[in-house]
Amino acid sequence: MLINVGLYDKFKQKMMPAGDSKYKGFNQFWRRSAAALCGAGVTLLFTYPFELLFTRITADLNTKKQGRLYQNTFDCFNATQIEGGIRRLYRGSIVAFAS
Repeated sequence: MLINVGLYDKFKQKMMPAGDSKYKGFNQFWRRSAAALCGAGVTLLFTYPFELLFTRITADLNTKKQGRLYQNTFDCFNATQIEGGIRRLYRGSIVAFAS
């Protein structure tokens, strides 16, 4: 959340170079929305793989009468990457970005 807020301010400064009070109505709305989407997109780019790994490890802990698939976080990362490459780490990120 901290990264997202910091990036929002940076993107808002880029999208509103004349200052916050110079823009009114829909012009202000779309500039703020674009800044929020850019900040969320960059944040998601860096944090989504960790959310995916957390979900996979949590699901692995809940299996009963089976051996664990992953020994630690690095093992989960390597197994995920071997299954489908680096793109596999971002599977489902579009849904997360839309939400």
